[in-house]
Amino acid sequence: MSGEIEVGDRLTIRLKIETDRNLKYVHWKDFRVSGLEPANILSKYQYQDGLRYYHLTKARSTNFFIEDLYKGSYVLESDLRARHKVHY
Repeated sequence: MSGEIEVGDRLTIRLKIETDRNLKYVHWKDFRVSGLEPANILSKYQYQDGLRYYHLTKARSTNFFIEDLYKGSYVLESDLRARHKVHY
């Protein structure tokens, strides 16, 4: 795969979580790479695909706090914007 990311391009980051048991109080921390900034800086509770979590945006990472993570597969998403042109 090769291409370019231009300044202002929007990227959606998808984190897939799979668990074989019920879990309590999970904290998932996703560090951002240089040159990308969050599209939405407001922290809030979200509900997606049967999963309720608190989405917290920090300077260098996006944090997901999940009180009850039940057995199954889930996808957490966050949107980013490119601040620099990137070749890959």
